[in-house]
Amino acid sequence: MQDSGRISIAALLNDSPAPKTSKRKRITPAQYDRLMEIFEQTDTPSSDVRENLANELDMTKREVQVWFQNRRAKLNRESKQQQKQKKLLADNNMSPIDLLASAAEYVQSDQQNKRKSYLQ
Repeated sequence: MQDSGRISIAALLNDSPAPKTSKRKRITPAQYDRLMEIFEQTDTPSSDVRENLANELDMTKREVQVWFQNRRAKLNRESKQQQKQKKLLADNNMSPIDLLASAAEYVQSDQQNKRKSYLQ
């Protein structure tokens, strides 16, 4: 397996080329809509539901499973951020102007973090 320009020992011993890593697969808007439709019903679908969904959307079961894991993580992250902002507002008794300034800082920070993760 190739890792940051290195070839695995197994690949050297087997005299076979290192496997190529595949590009990130993006889902289509139609797949997204269907996944969100199921997610709105349940954030943890059963194995059978995931399997049917994978067949319906021409995805692997693992891709569907990871999509739901990532969506739950995003929901939890957003929920924690909202709780943090509510606590900050309650603790500091912030004015609406201060709250807007705080929100603007958060958005700017979030955009910078997304840019950093995109570049990695």
